[in-house]
Amino acid sequence: VAQFTPDSQQVVFLSSTIKVDPQKIALKESAAYVERWSVADRTRVASLVLPMLVCGTEELSPDGGMLACLDLKSTLTFVDVASGQTIFEKKQFSWLFRVDPPLESGHPPNIWGELGSAYIDFSPDGRYVEVSPENADGPDLIWNVRQRSTVKLTGDMKQLKGHRFVFIAPERVVFTPTAPNKGKRELGVLNARVIAFPSGRVLSQPMIPFGLLSRATDPGFVITRHFGQRRKLVNKGDEFAIEWTSSDRAAATELSTGLVIISETPALDV
Repeated sequence: VAQFTPDSQQVVFLSSTIKVDPQKIALKESAAYVERWSVADRTRVASLVLPMLVCGTEELSPDGGMLACLDLKSTLTFVDVASGQTIFEKKQFSWLFRVDPPLESGHPPNIWGELGSAYIDFSPDGRYVEVSPENADGPDLIWNVRQRSTVKLTGDMKQLKGHRFVFIAPERVVFTPTAPNKGKRELGVLNARVIAFPSGRVLSQPMIPFGLLSRATDPGFVITRHFGQRRKLVNKGDEFAIEWTSSDRAAATELSTGLVIISETPALDV
């Protein structure tokens, strides 16, 4: 992973060694390597090694100062990069699997989930981090990095889920409600909300394409990845399964005007 710091003066690199037995789930010690490079001087200004368990999902804060890790034991950990110390830990943050009821009588339940899989999103200034386990229900964790405390959400803000929620600015988010307007989803669009965070004040309610939300460089836009992707029910012998039709398209929506720009590739930014 490589990213610019918020002031664009440095590039931060994150790489890790992962040692997992492919025949069984065997957790072994791993290490994460964090490096900072000066853009102007093209020199390395810092290099750190963080011993850690294997992360199923990991993400650096924008300034490279904190590492968020959801490991294969479903433990969520925030690590201070400079000291290597754990500043937050929550065990059993996500369930390993979720069992859905059978689609029809006589068919087995649908069991799915990935170990250590999560959606992690930092606000552009690194003040907040939101973590959403991909294979669990319930509210996400939103943490104030500066105050080192959880953010309590009330009202509609409790609906925030990682794949339906993204920071577009330090204190502004876009999210699509859990229950979109009936009929809109089939048309490929959702009634989203632009909200002041963390107050929850609704600023606008634009229509955006259905897909995975992503932040654009320009806070006046929001990106939708895998735009046009659809679910279909597939009969696999004795059981049914839900599969997604592939889509590499992306869409950028201008929040003030509703203008939608569609790309036939996922590489899109504003």
